[in-house]
Amino acid sequence: MDSYRQEQAAAEEAKAMMGDTGNTGENAKAEPYFGLEKPPTPFQQWVSRTREFFTSSYFLRNLGVLLGFLFVFITLFTLGLRWYTRHGESLTVPNFEGMQIDEAQRKARNRSFSVMVLDSIFEPEKIPGTVFQQDPRPSSRVKQNRTIYFSIYSKTPPEIELPTLVGSYDFEQYAKKLRVLKLKAVVKERVFDSVQEENTIQYFFYGDRKITDNDLRKGVGVPQGSTLEFVVTQRHTGMVAVPNLVCQQYKAAHFLITSMNLSIGAVYGEVLDDAYVWKQEPEYVDGQMIRIGEQINIYLTNTKPEGCPEEEPIIEEQQQE
Repeated sequence: MDSYRQEQAAAEEAKAMMGDTGNTGENAKAEPYFGLEKPPTPFQQWVSRTREFFTSSYFLRNLGVLLGFLFVFITLFTLGLRWYTRHGESLTVPNFEGMQIDEAQRKARNRSFSVMVLDSIFEPEKIPGTVFQQDPRPSSRVKQNRTIYFSIYSKTPPEIELPTLVGSYDFEQYAKKLRVLKLKAVVKERVFDSVQEENTIQYFFYGDRKITDNDLRKGVGVPQGSTLEFVVTQRHTGMVAVPNLVCQQYKAAHFLITSMNLSIGAVYGEVLDDAYVWKQEPEYVDGQMIRIGEQINIYLTNTKPEGCPEEEPIIEEQQQE
């Protein structure tokens, strides 16, 4: 009983300390609270401590120091970058194309440019070591110490494997393939061949080396830009053998000369169909050739020259009626 009275007394004392709110109506109802003060939640405690830290003199003093350091660092970095890159200054890139690489490098370095050879290709018709392209392009505006990249013609040609003759024994067809590979093809010699087609490749030379179809099948390489000399066939040489006209009658000699696409030159003696040829110019020599259209001079006589073979008698058969 005594303990109950003590609890009641403590509650009334607490109520008196808090005071009567005096509210009426719906919101006037107040729940009884038996403590002296309602404790804050953990989140409220964290917010309170955080606010106290950011408003403390310790934090504000260190924040000021940090901002000052960042300002000084950014200022010095910007000034250093301007000095290193020559901010606001630029140079015009000269045209180095067409120069030899040594001359281009010397002139570029005199203008405070760095130089690097980026690429090189071989061109048979070009002068080795010549700059044919640059980056940045001529007349570009760049900073000092900028690197200029050069592309030049190489001094050392790459080795090219020759294609086989299979399917392209014709000189013109094979020469087209070689031109694609930047190789030259010329005809060194033509040989007569009445069987094969005109311009059929027999073999060819690279320098003193003879290269045949069998060699190409095994694989043959030559430097790019090389010249290959070919031996090809021809069916019409433009030459004919000198005919043997001595002991021939004029009519027969005339027919033989014209049928071989030759011309009759000077005729010495009385021109009769049954006159004999006793001399000719040029003289007949076995295997001797003469160009088509050239003239042959003949000497005629009314009598058969000595040493000529006898003609076989013509036997006429008479028909009996």
